[in-house]
Amino acid sequence: GLTRDDIRRIIPDRTLDRRIAKGENLKIDEADGLARLLRVVKAARDLFENDANADTFLRSPNPALGERIPIHMAQTDVGAREVETIIGRLAHGIYS
Repeated sequence: GLTRDDIRRIIPDRTLDRRIAKGENLKIDEADGLARLLRVVKAARDLFENDANADTFLRSPNPALGERIPIHMAQTDVGAREVETIIGRLAHGIYS
């Protein structure tokens, strides 16, 4: 699943701690970033049907992504879509 480090890439610790302490909602961009991370994690888990294998995929350099780490790419919408494209290809037996 998501670690505090994963979330920290989207929402800085102090900001997240302050929002929790004050019972504040996330701002739209923060919520979008977190939703994007969750979407990529869910897609990987659906593909691998095993949390450990999904986490390995998400946290390992991937040749199809230029050796970039999928969970790090999910910080941006463009990166998340690239990861989702690779997951879709893998689901259809296409690895490139």
